[in-house]
This record gives sequence, C-alpha cells and structure tokens, in this order.
Amino acid sequence: MREWFFVLLCASLTGGIAAVISGGGNLEKYVRFAGAAVCLLIMVIPLKNVAAVFTARTADVFDGGISAYDCSAANSAIKAAAESDVKEYVNSLVYAETGIMCTDIRIEISVTGESVTVESITAFVPDEYIPAAGKALDGIAEVVSDGNKGNGG
Repeated sequence: MREWFFVLLCASLTGGIAAVISGGGNLEKYVRFAGAAVCLLIMVIPLKNVAAVFTARTADVFDGGISAYDCSAANSAIKAAAESDVKEYVNSLVYAETGIMCTDIRIEISVTGESVTVESITAFVPDEYIPAAGKALDGIAEVVSDGNKGNGG
C-alpha cells in the first residue's frame, strides 16, 4: 500500500511540475491531461487485483482463452475435513452400540465442482463386535474384521 501511494504521489508531483514547466496555453492542457490520466491509471490498477478475487475465471494471456482457477488445494482441504467428520460420526455410532472405537476407518470421497460425495466407508472392528457394529451402522458402512489388532481407537 505504501508503494502504491508513493508512486501516485510521484506521478502527481511529476505531472504538476511538467504542467508548470510547459509554460501555459494548449500545451499545459495536454500535459495536465496526460498527468491526470497517469494518476487515474495508477489509482485503478489495484482494483484489478480486487476484481480477480471475485471472479471464478482468469484470462490466459498466451492463448487468449479463459481457464478455471486451480482448485486442487481447496478440494484437498474439503476432502480432508469431510473425511474427518465422517470418521468421527462412524466412530460415535459404533461406540454408542458397542462401547468400542473402530480400529480403522477407510473412506473413499470424491470432490467434483461443488459436490462432495462419500463413495464408500469401511469400518474395521474386532471380530466379536462385527454384528453389533453392523447393526449400529445399518448399511452406512461395510463392517469388517480388523484381523484381531485390538481396539486402537
């Protein structure tokens, strides 16, 4: 912000000095106009950055086309948050029914556009808790044996 203000100040001072040196008449009008145009351009340039934040697309200078923003980082964050929430929900359902936590939960999630889809959930529990966990999850997730790893919660 300081740099922008400094450039604007320098441009206005330069335009003012050039207008005084021009000696009046028609030439002074043109110099003042040019100085004002430069100052206006300097004031408008930061708005370009603000506009880019609010648009969903950016122009590709090399081929003249328009390409979408790369949303892979946002999609990864959304996917991680959804996975965490689903794991917590599944664990709470199993814990309420069996009193144990799942030893592992595997979730397949896809994020496309504005849609987050849970493709599949697999809950791993000790063998003796498979029927109770299956009842608690009631088709929400596939319940399988953890291979007697114990309750790793």
